[in-house]
Amino acid sequence: MSNPTLSSSTLYGTLSVVGLGWYLVLWSIGLLGCRIGRTRYRLRPRSPLATSPNAPGVSILRPLKGLDTNLYENLESTFVQEYPNFEILLSVADEDDQALTVVRELMAQYPQVNAKIIVGAHVASACCIFHKLTYFADRRGECRR
Repeated sequence: MSNPTLSSSTLYGTLSVVGLGWYLVLWSIGLLGCRIGRTRYRLRPRSPLATSPNAPGVSILRPLKGLDTNLYENLESTFVQEYPNFEILLSVADEDDQALTVVRELMAQYPQVNAKIIVGAHVASACCIFHKLTYFADRRGECRR
């Protein structure tokens, strides 16, 4: 007669070893996937325009009002882009706008970027963003550095 206690403990031991082995296999696959992903996607592909001296100039219009969550990071992404020929036009309704502090800080940190501030309100339609963009067009020559 066989001992049932011995066979169940042997079964549990075998299942434990198999479970541990399966756990280690899954962890290895996960770590391998992370490593392959980091290696493959570490370098972003560069746009051909990023290095072209003939890239057309663009104006980036950024209407602002007050302090938003992550305003600094959002505006900084505009300042550090790779496109070679751009200007940033930042519009606020008045000189007391809290966003101006962040804008001036970024302009001081990135003096090589052609960024200008437009101050003033312009009412042209019911859409606030459209107001500011039309104001950009009207006052583009009066920008402040």
